[in-house]
Amino acid sequence: MDHRKVLAIKDWPEPKGVVELRSFIGLANYYRKFTKSLSYIVALLTKLLKKDQR
Repeated sequence: MDHRKVLAIKDWPEPKGVVELRSFIGLANYYRKFTKSLSYIVALLTKLLKKDQR
């Protein structure tokens, strides 16, 4: 794997809003086959996007 691509994800700024979180999830999904348990991590992040959480 290209070291620059790893740094792109590692240095990604912390998402501050919904649009930024969706952007990060999209980027992370590109690397899903290289990342162990990514579906679990993305599921937790996607839960944050739901409107009426109870």
